[in-house]
Amino acid sequence: MRAALARLYEDSGDLAKAKDYYQKILTTNPKDIGATIDMGRIQLKGGDPQGALEPLNHAYSLAVQMDNQEQKATSLHLTAVSYRMLSKPEEVLQREGGPDHLAADRAAAWPGIQP
Repeated sequence: MRAALARLYEDSGDLAKAKDYYQKILTTNPKDIGATIDMGRIQLKGGDPQGALEPLNHAYSLAVQMDNQEQKATSLHLTAVSYRMLSKPEEVLQREGGPDHLAADRAAAWPGIQP
């Protein structure tokens, strides 16, 4: 219920109320990956990419712990958006081990396909 209300407020542009609802969700369940990602997204929408990094990094850690590939990808994507907004795209590569690591992930995901 709170997540639905938070999303409605977010979609209507009332980011402050959306943030309040997401915070209530996280107070009840601090390991809610979705709400943690949503907090980062709210920061991005509000023009605070630096503020988005803490919840997005936390969401990534939770996703890794819970082996949730979809949430891991979402948190990485939004982290990349944050760094791009901060004009620091090299930070994303460093976080994930650099271009060689990304190439290895790509090869594992799509065997037989050369980049």
